[in-house]
Amino acid sequence: MLIRLSLINNNVNNNIKMRNLLLLVLLIFSANIFAQVNTPTIGANYLNQTYYTLSDGSMTSNLHTDWDIAFNVTPGSAGVLVNEGTGLSFMTTYPEVELYFNNATDFATADTTGISKIYNTEVEWSTGAFNSVSNGNPLDFGWGDYNPNGNTVNSTRIFFIKLRTDIYKKVEIQSLVAGVYTFRYADLDGSNEVIQTIDKANYTGKTLAYFSIENETALDLEPTHWDLLFTRYYTDLDDNGTTIDYLVTGVLQNNGVEVAQADNITPTTVDYTNYTTEYRDTLTIIGHDWKGFDFQLGWIIEANQAFFVKTATDSIWKIQFYDFEGTSTGKTTLEKTFETALVSTSSVYQSLESFNIYPNPVTDHVNIAFELATDNRNAMVEIYNTVGQNMLSQSINVNDGFNIKRLPINLVSGTYYLTLKVDNEVITKPIFVK
Repeated sequence: MLIRLSLINNNVNNNIKMRNLLLLVLLIFSANIFAQVNTPTIGANYLNQTYYTLSDGSMTSNLHTDWDIAFNVTPGSAGVLVNEGTGLSFMTTYPEVELYFNNATDFATADTTGISKIYNTEVEWSTGAFNSVSNGNPLDFGWGDYNPNGNTVNSTRIFFIKLRTDIYKKVEIQSLVAGVYTFRYADLDGSNEVIQTIDKANYTGKTLAYFSIENETALDLEPTHWDLLFTRYYTDLDDNGTTIDYLVTGVLQNNGVEVAQADNITPTTVDYTNYTTEYRDTLTIIGHDWKGFDFQLGWIIEANQAFFVKTATDSIWKIQFYDFEGTSTGKTTLEKTFETALVSTSSVYQSLESFNIYPNPVTDHVNIAFELATDNRNAMVEIYNTVGQNMLSQSINVNDGFNIKRLPINLVSGTYYLTLKVDNEVITKPIFVK
């Protein structure tokens, strides 16, 4: 069943009034007391990309026109992406960034003869458009080949980028050495060559570092923490039996975030425990098709659908979409419900050999007792409330062997989740504050 929330464009004002009334009715009858409504927006005519964090509903937006290419700065990645966010929207055309490829391998002589347009892969942040031309060899990263002896990636291909100014540049990602990308670009005749670098160390904890060729500027656009990105991207759509690359508005997920899609369900009663094997880290699990457009009815939202989002901190949220306002505002209305923080009872850890909390229930402090089978290191203790908000984050020094740490607690009465993180290992247990 579909929620029909929009009228045709010439009835925009009535449409908004009707939509708001319907949303009010839906939210009043929401069954979960922890449900919250947020309205991420990418702006009129889809001018922005917006980072969204589930725990506190925070949003960070920046213009699609700020950047042209982006570099994956996570450890072990050599992903390079092109900006697909600008372009045709309903009744509006913006000049877009386009990336092209041919068989050129020499930067000095490369020209646009026989070029083909290429796109980001929609699979992971590590395989952008510059990686999409890989020949399938595991050592081929698309723009360059990996050398296991030196642990480097070195250029093997030349690309061509059309900027929003309709000017073409040829681009070469020259190398990735010790976490530093080196790349260059120039006019097609080789003039105005510029060499730039992106150092992953300057973007610790981020997924992408952005770069504007037009302004010759590296940009740090991501917030420190985010789960979902509301943006635009190209995807393959069926057009009467022919596959075409089509620009859509949708939702992508961050590194470390997994999503399970639940279809043909009642969103208010669907149980996340029935989807524990369905989580996927593909970028577009939420994607764009939770909505559709009818030229008579406007935007239509799928009512019998929900998404379970497992964040990088192992909190699980349920998301149901209620509305999408299209190019007039770029606003999406969704309801998020905190389901749980995953409580680990498994003893299969490389570092953690035991983990206990006492006293529990808690009054003014809690003791954390755990045993490590590793050398000295730092660890992180975090406490979340039942709607996933981070109430405390504290780094602690730990030693190999048995550790006891006393943690002051200044929280209102209720249920919370305490998480201990050591390296890549995370264990969570509930605590009850009196």
